[in-house]
Amino acid sequence: MTLIDPSGLFTPDHHFRITYGAARDSGYGIIDSAKMAWNVVWEDRNAFDDSASASAVHAMRGIGSDGYQSLGEAMNNTNNVIMRGSLSAALHAGQDMARHNFESMEALGGWAAVTHFLRDAFPSESVKNQAYQNTRNILNNCGK
Repeated sequence: MTLIDPSGLFTPDHHFRITYGAARDSGYGIIDSAKMAWNVVWEDRNAFDDSASASAVHAMRGIGSDGYQSLGEAMNNTNNVIMRGSLSAALHAGQDMARHNFESMEALGGWAAVTHFLRDAFPSESVKNQAYQNTRNILNNCGK
């Protein structure tokens, strides 16, 4: 596994810590929380292209049938992942929503890719807090 999620939000350690902490705070045991956190990290392996379906797990705009998705299409796809996808995909998408705001995968060329990856590795406290809150909300509404 790479150290940086090339198409998503956080580096794996951020995804793991946010998921583990939110799961523990939501009443999950140590083992279940760790398994859940690992599964959320693993979602980066399962969604590694700029297709609409893969981009939905990262709360980004990917390629749809008519080129890059509109903001509304991307939001609907990500909401479908959160409401109907696996728990790990839902948690990953909820965490990535905290920063991406459905930016286009198309915009990740050149210098934009460098700044994107730096924000992945060094997210602000407000982004991490929002990702944690999104994770707790998903766990409380879709988990257990």
